[in-house]
Amino acid sequence: MTARRWKLLLAAGLALASLALYAAFFWFHPDREVIADWFLGSLAFVPFQMLLVTLIVDGLLGRREQQARLKKLNIVIGVFFSEVGMALLGLCLGLERRAADLRAELGQAAGWSPARLEEAAVRYRAFTPSAEPDPALSLPPAEPPPLAPGALALEVRLRDAGFEPPLDSELGPEASELPALRAAGRAVRVGRTLHYHPDALAEIERRVVGLIEARGSLTLAQLRDELGTSRKFAQALLEHFDAEKLTRRVGEARVLRRG
Repeated sequence: MTARRWKLLLAAGLALASLALYAAFFWFHPDREVIADWFLGSLAFVPFQMLLVTLIVDGLLGRREQQARLKKLNIVIGVFFSEVGMALLGLCLGLERRAADLRAELGQAAGWSPARLEEAAVRYRAFTPSAEPDPALSLPPAEPPPLAPGALALEVRLRDAGFEPPLDSELGPEASELPALRAAGRAVRVGRTLHYHPDALAEIERRVVGLIEARGSLTLAQLRDELGTSRKFAQALLEHFDAEKLTRRVGEARVLRRG
C-alpha cells in the first residue's frame, strides 16, 4: 500500500467516524438548538486549528528536520576532512605559487579580532588561485602509452628509409599507426603526405644549417644534391623548415631566419 493511498483511507475513515459521532449525538440529545450552537462553535474553531497545525507545528517540525540534516552534513564533512580532505587540500595548496604567503598570514588567524576575521573571510571568498602552478611543484607529464608492434615496425621502416621515406599512400595499412608515432615523437609530418623519422630529420636540419652558414644561402637543387634525393623530397623539406621558422625564402634560395 502506497503512502498516498494510506493517507486517503485514513482521512476518509476519520471523516466517517466524525460524521457518525455527530449523527449519534444529534439523535440522542433532546435539544436540537444546543447541538446546532455547539456544532457552529466547533466549526468556527477549525480555521484556528488549521493555523496552529500548518504554521506553528509544521514550522517547528521543519526546523527540527533541517537541524537534523545539518547535523548529518557536518558529520559527513568531518569524516571527509579527517580521512582525505586535509591531505587533498594540502596537495592543492602545493600547486599554488602564493602558498607560503597564505600559510604565513593564516598562521596568525588565532589572534585576529572578529572584524579582522570577517574582512579576511570576504577577501578569501574572492580569492583567485594562480593561473600557473609553481614548476617545482607541478606533476610530471604522463607517460605516453606503449606503442603497438605495428607502430614499432613502421618506425623501423621510416628510420631505414633515411632521406627518402615512403609516401603515406605507399604505407598501406601501416599508415594507421602514424598518429601513434607522432604522439610518441617517433615520426614527424613533413608536408601533407610525408613523414620522416626524427633522427633522419635532425640530420637533414643539421646539414641545412651547415650549408647555409657556409654558403650564405641554400637552393632547392643544392639540397637535392646534398641529400642525393629527388626534387620532390627536397621541396617538401625546405617548405617544412620554412614552416618551423628555421629558414625563410629569399627569391629562389633559403637563408636562416635567425640570421
